Amino acid sequence: MARHRVLDVSVVVALASIGLGACSSQGGGTAGTNESVVGAGTSHVVWKTDGGGFGPQLPAGASCHYEASYDLDLGDGSLGWSICKMTGTDFNDPAAFSTVVGWRTLTFAERTHAIATAAAVKVSNVTTCGADLDSRSLVVEGTAGSITYGDDFYACEKLFDQYVYTAQLESLREVLDGMAHNP
Repeated sequence: MARHRVLDVSVVVALASIGLGACSSQGGGTAGTNESVVGAGTSHVVWKTDGGGFGPQLPAGASCHYEASYDLDLGDGSLGWSICKMTGTDFNDPAAFSTVVGWRTLTFAERTHAIATAAAVKVSNVTTCGADLDSRSLVVEGTAGSITYGDDFYACEKLFDQYVYTAQLESLREVLDGMAHNP
């Protein structure tokens, strides 16, 4: 009979915060500058992009435009995703673009890594602007409600109340994207 380990999110957050600063966000509550957006009460972390940024123009009629989202459920250790992908090599074919949707339960090691990477995302005080990245955000849900953080790459546009560091947000995307598959 297989033994199942239950991962205590507060333990992972505490471990992830060693050397990374304090984790005072209370699961969807407002965190201060350089504090983790993940706290003991966090239940979901949703990384999103609405597409855009510097890249090839998609053909008229394409069903998606490089949108993506990754929903990490810290409670049950599952990951859901919705990703606009191109199949084939013809950028002019609208039918080559489609949305891939999936869901899977992460292994214990994956879950630990994903939560630690999410906990490493911190609130930024950067107010500059860039011009070539896609439009990204991070929704953190928990006992105190939910808050949407913007990517500080576009902080000068003042579209969100709080922002997170671009590099940390990108690291989270890379980790979740690598786990978004059916084993």
